[in-house]
Amino acid sequence: MLALVHALAAETDVDVPLEPGEFTITVEQERSLLREYADRENAAFFTAWRGEELLGMLNLDASRLHSGRHRAMLGMSVARASRGQGVGRALLEHAVDWARQTRLLTRIELDVYVRNAPARHLYESVGFEEEVQRRAPVWEGETPVDSILMGLCFDDKAPVAYRQDPPEADDAGAVREHVPVTIRDATAEDAEGLMALWRAQRSDPALLTPTAGLPWKERPEAFRERLQSTLDAENGHVLVAEAEGRVVGTVEGRGHQRRRMCREALVAIGVAAPWRGRGIGRRLLAALEKRARDGGIIRRLMLWVYAENEPALGLYRSCGYEVEGRIRNAWFQRGRYHDELMLAKLLD
Repeated sequence: MLALVHALAAETDVDVPLEPGEFTITVEQERSLLREYADRENAAFFTAWRGEELLGMLNLDASRLHSGRHRAMLGMSVARASRGQGVGRALLEHAVDWARQTRLLTRIELDVYVRNAPARHLYESVGFEEEVQRRAPVWEGETPVDSILMGLCFDDKAPVAYRQDPPEADDAGAVREHVPVTIRDATAEDAEGLMALWRAQRSDPALLTPTAGLPWKERPEAFRERLQSTLDAENGHVLVAEAEGRVVGTVEGRGHQRRRMCREALVAIGVAAPWRGRGIGRRLLAALEKRARDGGIIRRLMLWVYAENEPALGLYRSCGYEVEGRIRNAWFQRGRYHDELMLAKLLD
């Protein structure tokens, strides 16, 4: 299986965002991953063989969040010598049938290059629909490559409900009028303030996010390591909004480590409840965009927002972000599905 991935990375005409030397998983790590897949009822790994020859493989990996355990991302690889022989279709049809029969999965999604017409037609033939037209998420040298996020929903299956305790409001303190707010680059010393802010976001009953109502389980040392990793990355930026020595807002943009995907940065933003409506979010987004432009690597800023979140959607659009598509049934919370929009802003 590892040999197949290395062979794909070495091909110059295959549509995968992977270059030689970037795939470093060891045999033992792969075995551990396969054991993990086998233990999860909403994830699977399938392989196709002819005798002892591995022809192709497909994985379905579902979200570990309760709100997203019904959706799985699909990835598929077929050996060069086995393409055009029905291997991909056999794997795909088997995976769709398996997912349909599971208890939890009601949605499968995948990402495919726009130019890969044969793959798109294959996915469409088993029920996938185009949902998001992604502009320039991948770059081959200085050439941007567009992709399409496709989704297959089992509308005849009811989602499995789970218990979700309503979030308890966090006392974020009162806001004094005319208190100045400073936007600056984050440092490692901001870890405590950032953790407190994100913890409060989860317990804010006014917010509907994939992690709403969930307890904060990340260890402080793990958060600090992740923060430092982003600060050290050439395509990573973290900014904070500070008032009276306290973090009252933040925005993060972090690009992928793979070379072909490093020009896209996923944006995450949060503002403490008492400080909303004062233009802090807009200032944070503007500062992040400036850092990204000055850095010269990031060419695409991307974020997700619930389709029903009109205030956030209005803010992002006013800052130049464009809606690229809608993810159907993205999250299941408070007894129903919620669609999600992907927005992006290209930096010329």
